Amino acid sequence: MEYSAKILKIEQLTQNVKKFTVEKPADYKFIPGQHTLMSINKPELKDKKRPFSISSSNQDDFLEFIIKIYNERDGITKEFDKLKLEDELIINEAKGKINYRGAGIFIAAGTGISPFFSIIKSLDESKKKNNSLIYLNKTQKDIVLENELKKLFGKTIFILSREKKSEYEFGHIDKEFLKNKIKNFNQKFYLCGPFKLVIELKKRLIELGVKEGDVVSES
Repeated sequence: MEYSAKILKIEQLTQNVKKFTVEKPADYKFIPGQHTLMSINKPELKDKKRPFSISSSNQDDFLEFIIKIYNERDGITKEFDKLKLEDELIINEAKGKINYRGAGIFIAAGTGISPFFSIIKSLDESKKKNNSLIYLNKTQKDIVLENELKKLFGKTIFILSREKKSEYEFGHIDKEFLKNKIKNFNQKFYLCGPFKLVIELKKRLIELGVKEGDVVSES
């Protein structure tokens, strides 16, 4: 089923990431962590559907999407960058494997943080602080809503791959990093980011003793 929804608000979060707040259809249902196929409601664009994770809470009366804009590519996000208030999006039913299965460690890169916003904001206050976040970006300016993430998660580790700053980790989330920063591998691990990174992280976590069923990702 498809729904039409007007854009209510557009926020520039980083130099190439925007947050779109849109109407939530009256009967729209989703599990926090899921994504939907979405397109722009214009004749030449409505059939160009792409998957975007929902970043809003289940309790919100609106839907939010955190979208990275690739103006250097001739793709759909370039068209999203041109959108204005009251423009319409076409939203499909929600789907996806990512959902909350208990306290654990969330590992994200870039806009892979989107579904984790939805999950953590949908939890009771007493449960939020039982979860930790490891979040990888190129530079500090690429971090999406850093202060909000610090409030939502019990513990946060921010990693920069192309910039050294004293208050941030530097490098990549490799096996050595995981061994040094994580003391307990008998818990849930939630992964979201570039496909190759997620596959690699899942492999490394299992090598370190994590049960395959305790790794939650789309792949």
